[in-house]
Amino acid sequence: MSCRWVFRNSIAETTRRQREIAIFASEAVRDGAPLGARRLFITRPTPVKPLTALRFHTLVMCNAFALPLNIFRRWGVRMPYTLNVNGRSTTVDVPGDMPLLWAIRDVLNLKGTKFGCGIGQCGACTVHLRGRAVRSCQTPVSSATGAPITTLEGLSADGTHPLQLAWLDLDVPQCGYCQAGQIMSAAALLSTNPKPTDADIDAAMTGNLCRCGTYLRIREAIKKAAAIAPSRAPQTARAAASGNQ
Repeated sequence: MSCRWVFRNSIAETTRRQREIAIFASEAVRDGAPLGARRLFITRPTPVKPLTALRFHTLVMCNAFALPLNIFRRWGVRMPYTLNVNGRSTTVDVPGDMPLLWAIRDVLNLKGTKFGCGIGQCGACTVHLRGRAVRSCQTPVSSATGAPITTLEGLSADGTHPLQLAWLDLDVPQCGYCQAGQIMSAAALLSTNPKPTDADIDAAMTGNLCRCGTYLRIREAIKKAAAIAPSRAPQTARAAASGNQ
């Protein structure tokens, strides 16, 4: 599991019953620690001051890949909740205020949804909840009980969703980390607006950040997917009809 955590600079942003995990990487850097050891987890009961000039939060990326999940389990009492993910109903035994993101990734083992910032500002963790694009890092499990949830894995069983085909055809990703969230936001847009304009696309995708700057290719891929979708509808109908015979 890739370890990336956030600490916040606002009491309003502090999760209820959650003690903040602050990563003082700068202290380790200052002390000359090697890259792999440049992380120090400190539990704080209140928000801490930022280490940089960033106004709202400081994001530090950990160089760790297998940190036990229980380090992050700082939520309330565990209870069974029923989640309907990608058309399958599953019961998870987790705290109700655990972010849906961690239930999806670490309990259901669906790794398409990514952790980016932890405060709902980057869009990497986007999933569909009741047909709408939401930030799963800010959505508690208790609010998603029984509601239809779709992750990247649920868009298409064989990877042939128009957006996935367009993404591949135009070679959209660079590092690829944000792209699952980009596709999920784009899918939510096309479900309500099959023929979006450039302005529609820009408005819908504003909340999804790409540090590689692939925004122009993302826009073109969404327009290409919008063109692919109508031509695929008759093929899908014919395939379904032949399957029922």
